[in-house]
Amino acid sequence: MDTTKALLVITILICGATGYYAYKTSEDVKHLKEQAQVTEQKLDSLMLATAKIATSTSVAKKATAKKQPQPKSFWEELFSALEEDNNKGQQAKANSGPKMTVSSSYRMEDRYVSSRVRLPDYLGDQEGKIVVIITIDALGDVKKTSVGSETTITDEDVIEASRKAALQTNFNYYSGAGTQEGTITYTFKKR
Repeated sequence: MDTTKALLVITILICGATGYYAYKTSEDVKHLKEQAQVTEQKLDSLMLATAKIATSTSVAKKATAKKQPQPKSFWEELFSALEEDNNKGQQAKANSGPKMTVSSSYRMEDRYVSSRVRLPDYLGDQEGKIVVIITIDALGDVKKTSVGSETTITDEDVIEASRKAALQTNFNYYSGAGTQEGTITYTFKKR
């Protein structure tokens, strides 16, 4: 019975402490919001004052100048700069050339890939497939690779990247097997 009371008291204390910290955190958030509003107002007034100084020093130009746009707030300038950067990034991404995807499959009797078949780092721009003939040991490490005759891609850089990826692929441990041969097929397609 004493244990139950002690657990009840501990539970009540934990709940009380959690409630206090939640209240304290919400008060801190309110305080930070108030500070952000004050800071924003100060920045806006500084930018407005800067704009007024700039317009008052160019009184002579005022007669011939076009109507000047209203100065933007700090936040408007920040968001417009971020939007401009985002648009530039999307344009660069769209102009980066043909997009290639690669999928893989493997054939290895009584074995499976430990995590996943590694994909080549370099994809090139040709569609087709690369068949990599692999030799693995009992530990599941790929020890040797060669290119199969079913390969349709001729880009040597893509073939070499595929062989390197195959060498990094690991299979499960199988104590009853010596070395085994199988294949990893990489299929390249344009998006």
